[in-house]
Order: sequence, then structure tokens, then C-alpha cells
Amino acid sequence: MGGLPTAPPQQESPLILAYIDPGTGSMVIQLLLASLLSIPFLFRRTITRTVRRLRGRPDVDDMGPSTDPDHADGAGGKGDA
Repeated sequence: MGGLPTAPPQQESPLILAYIDPGTGSMVIQLLLASLLSIPFLFRRTITRTVRRLRGRPDVDDMGPSTDPDHADGAGGKGDA
């Protein structure tokens, strides 16, 4: 009974494979940020229309042709000279 002390039995821990090397981690983070930041640019027309409707303003498309006398065709815009 005076032998060497023995270590208590170890419990099996679940296998966790969560290592991502720094290069891959940086690319994943960049991909996620770029995706999240590009969504408003892709849907800006829809977002603008939704915000205008919520604020009670008419859509730009619903306002009809321009009444600017400089543009007889009613198209308006900067490049119509």
C-alpha cells in the first residue's frame, strides 16, 4: 500500500476541432464584413422606398415627370443638356 501515487482517471473530453489559422481567419472575417456592408448598396432602392413610405413621403417614381422648363421632355437629370 505504500506504492507510488496514481493519478485519478481522466474523463474523456469531446473532440473539438475549432482551429483556424490566422490567414484563413482573416479571410473569413473580411468576407463576412464585406458581405454585411454590401447588402445596403445592393438593396438601396428597396431600402429607400421602404423608408420613404414609412415616413409618409411619396416615392420618386410616383411623382410623375419633371416640370422643369429647361427639360422639355420631362426627363430631368444632370446629363440632359
